[in-house]
Amino acid sequence: MLIDTGADITLVPHQTIKQLGLIVAQDKNYELADFNGNLSVATMVELALIFCNCTFRGQFLLVEQDMGILGRNVLNTMPLLFNGPQFKWSVHR
Repeated sequence: MLIDTGADITLVPHQTIKQLGLIVAQDKNYELADFNGNLSVATMVELALIFCNCTFRGQFLLVEQDMGILGRNVLNTMPLLFNGPQFKWSVHR
């Protein structure tokens, strides 16, 4: 998963859900827009997602790409420290 402090929501790769053997109801879809204004449709799935030893239960969107995106709906719940010059991040204690 990529950490994207500019993303409103967390996006999970559909292939990951397949590998876990989870079934997705196809009845809840949402339209997404990227920075260029391109539109796509993503299916909603309810998951328990673990990040930094914290469990986040809720609705996440599936995307057809190899890498997922951790968005602000998860990132805003914990204090994170980003060190840009060293390409590092950590949970601020």
